[in-house]
Amino acid sequence: MQYWNSDIFKKISAINSKNRMSSNNGEGPSLHTRGLVAFVEYRRRHKELTGKELWNDELSLMTHKTKNEKKWICGKSERMWVPLIQLMGIN
Repeated sequence: MQYWNSDIFKKISAINSKNRMSSNNGEGPSLHTRGLVAFVEYRRRHKELTGKELWNDELSLMTHKTKNEKKWICGKSERMWVPLIQLMGIN
């Protein structure tokens, strides 16, 4: 507990928070639609329910679009989709 209250930790934390918010032209971190569930856990649950592996592009769509309407959760997520699939070699 002492470390968390130390001046060095508070300084590093403030710098890291500022850096996270400044990434991607100041838009901050991407929003996700699946709450606090880690991607690894989400993949495991998906495989348990469906028997299929969840690919990166599928995971990205499921965690960045609304469940019912299938709309992008934010403009940043939509803009990052094309570079992501290009990077993965999906056309």
